Amino acid sequence: MKFRKYILLLGFVLLRVITVSQNEATPFKFWRLTGLSGKVLLRGNYRESESTLGDYKVRQTDAFFNGLFQVRTKSFFLHPNFCDVRLNADYNPQSRRDNYVGIPDYTEKSNSGGLDFSAQFLKKKAFNFSTTVNLNNTLQNIENITRIRSKTRQYGVTANYINKILPLSAGYNNNKLEQQTIGSDRIFRLHQQIFNASANKSFSEHDHTTLLFYHTENKSSQTDSTSTGGFQPFTVLTTLDNWDLTNDLSLDKLQKYTLTTNLTNSEERGTYKYKRLQANERLNIVLPRRFIFTGIYNWGQTEGNQYNVNTQWLQAALTHQLFESLRTRLFYDYNENNQKNAYVDYRNRFGIDLMYVKKIYLGTLNINYNYTKEYQKITTTSPDILVIREQYVLIDNEVILLRRPNVNINSIVVKDVTGNFIYQRWNGTSGDYELYVQGTYIEIRRMPGGNIPNNGSVYIDYSATQGGTNKFNLDVHSLAASVALFKNILNVYYRFMSQNYNDLTVAEGKVFNYYTRHVIGMRAEYKLVRGGIEYEYYKSTIVPYQGMKYYLAFQKSFSKLTFSINGDLIDYQMTDENARRQDYILNTKLAYALFRNLRVDLDYMYRRMNMKGNSLDYHTARIELTSSFRKLFISGGANFYFNQNNNTKTVFKGIYIQVTRNF
Repeated sequence: MKFRKYILLLGFVLLRVITVSQNEATPFKFWRLTGLSGKVLLRGNYRESESTLGDYKVRQTDAFFNGLFQVRTKSFFLHPNFCDVRLNADYNPQSRRDNYVGIPDYTEKSNSGGLDFSAQFLKKKAFNFSTTVNLNNTLQNIENITRIRSKTRQYGVTANYINKILPLSAGYNNNKLEQQTIGSDRIFRLHQQIFNASANKSFSEHDHTTLLFYHTENKSSQTDSTSTGGFQPFTVLTTLDNWDLTNDLSLDKLQKYTLTTNLTNSEERGTYKYKRLQANERLNIVLPRRFIFTGIYNWGQTEGNQYNVNTQWLQAALTHQLFESLRTRLFYDYNENNQKNAYVDYRNRFGIDLMYVKKIYLGTLNINYNYTKEYQKITTTSPDILVIREQYVLIDNEVILLRRPNVNINSIVVKDVTGNFIYQRWNGTSGDYELYVQGTYIEIRRMPGGNIPNNGSVYIDYSATQGGTNKFNLDVHSLAASVALFKNILNVYYRFMSQNYNDLTVAEGKVFNYYTRHVIGMRAEYKLVRGGIEYEYYKSTIVPYQGMKYYLAFQKSFSKLTFSINGDLIDYQMTDENARRQDYILNTKLAYALFRNLRVDLDYMYRRMNMKGNSLDYHTARIELTSSFRKLFISGGANFYFNQNNNTKTVFKGIYIQVTRNF
């Protein structure tokens, strides 16, 4: 009896779909293929590698044949508006993986495979839903030093109900990831389940409210031959619930008076115990005579395994635009952080920003100036404090200091923005970052070839020894001026910044970073050539230095030839270390069309990095010949790679031929 009901219900749905489809331009079809494309690839390789660690040498040769088959399809079932299907498949019959370190990425492009499926149902109806499945194997090359193989398994479903009263959306995703750094014992695994829902509502023409909910279950583990260090567990099990309510309200028809309210509640359970309740109000008022007032108030309470922090932040700013050239901003900030049984931090800050842009003879003048006065009082009630999830951006050739002095270097744990992946300190042969002691402060630097990307954000946990009461005033001046001439062909610039403390009442052993920074430079770009030179002088009580930066680039294209060369040199003298930090980078590319369907490509890259306690020297070179006939592509080439640091040396050589047919 039950089966009859289900059969009748299915028949009714199919009848309804058929009826709708007959009213559309597209006739009813049980299944129709609307798009098909793909390619077939065959490849042969011969490679040899030799690695040296002290007196220990390893030599390996390898010859193999592999291929790749890719298909991209578009289709629908019954009707395009009923079920729209996309299916992409990659099949690579070569499953062999060899533990080479630093093989250039172009030699491994064919070593991937996966299935990508998505289906969208009833996409023009009020109620619609979609599902996705992704199964992929990828190989990532980082700066031609480190290779990371990733295996991803993901599937999910999303449903939407569109209506005028309360639009709703809900979804579920299940993700599994496994990453292995080839040539080491480092393996990272993550299993993540995400449930999400959202609702939107407008009660009038002047407001809009959004409610979001996320429930995330994470299980991650990390295997490494070196210690993860600090207080970070080896395996992480967390469950996170997050509610987010946002309301945008306009108090007038012209939206001159707007109020935005945001309430967030997060609770994380498991390995980490983390709770955060946060409220934020933002008021924006457009005043007469081109004045704008902005007021922000933020209140938050955060609880974790070993800490409890209450925060308040108040900001008021008045901005004025004079003509088109001068923009002025006055601001005031009040910030309070109170970590229970650890410290209380009060900060009052006010200042002015000036931004001036003026057309001058032959060019444009830009001037930005900022002055900030800050009153700060920090009372530490415990000799040791715990800092959790402090965010930093790591940039090549920039000095990045942890914000607090007297940090316990063995307690430092560096993680990605998700908090699941733990980056590793440089151990002499591999790693993601290195730490340097600069007096009472710690400097952190990313290592080329590590998992931390350049300009990438990281979160750092650590403990620091503090004590007593520190009360002081802080003056910060900054000035940036530039002149762009001859339609921006020539640009001359100057930057200045100073930080000075006064009226100090400090605990014993406290060291402050007084600094003065001057940067003067010039860059030029004309037709095929661009280049620049920059001098920086940084006088500091923590890490003083001075040095030069140079770069030059040239690119030329003829009818059959394209040539480019780029060179960078960074040369710093670290005053207190009595040492130099140098980074040399050279890139050259040449492409030449020998005949109509025959092309040769030459690439060469050299980089040398020297710093205290570490050096890196590597070369990569490649030559490739490519020919095409209709949809058939044939390529072959050779590549070379050399890498040497303090303790190891790797030399790689290889040749290959590849045939590709697109359809």
